Amino acid sequence: GEDPSIAESMLRQPDAGAVVVVAPSREGKPHFHDPKRDLPLMSKEGKLDGTTRTMTGFWENGLGRNLTTGEALMLTKAGLAEDAKKSATFHLGLCELNLLGDPTLPFRRQVPRRPEIAGPRTVPAGNLSLVIETDAPGALISILDTHGLYGVQITNEDGNALFPISVAKGAVITVT
Repeated sequence: GEDPSIAESMLRQPDAGAVVVVAPSREGKPHFHDPKRDLPLMSKEGKLDGTTRTMTGFWENGLGRNLTTGEALMLTKAGLAEDAKKSATFHLGLCELNLLGDPTLPFRRQVPRRPEIAGPRTVPAGNLSLVIETDAPGALISILDTHGLYGVQITNEDGNALFPISVAKGAVITVT
């Protein structure tokens, strides 16, 4: 809309948006059972409010138990349900945190690496098989020509992908 939340703004960045965002539906604020008592304890003793406990649990469940983003948030909120019954502000904290994006997306536990890719610089006209060599068995390889997506293959145990192609005239092929 005219006034997107920060989560919506993160998702809608042209050519750079996030894949998944867990954030409050509007502005974020601390949620405690007793704000007058608990808020000072947050700064003095590191007491975690409901939002922080939810976000911490989300990451601990997702990374520690190898869950999807949706499973991690669901289990975290379920684990805090008894606390939510004790106060309206804590309940609001659980309700206002949303997952925007694909709830079936797994957490990435390792930094992805860029595989080495090799293939012919040019190909002759006609029907042929284009072999793309990588050092990444089981990787998803896409080739695109100047008109769009041409083919998608999963590399074999040697890290190679075989694309049957038909070349009528010269074109630039991009491998991803």
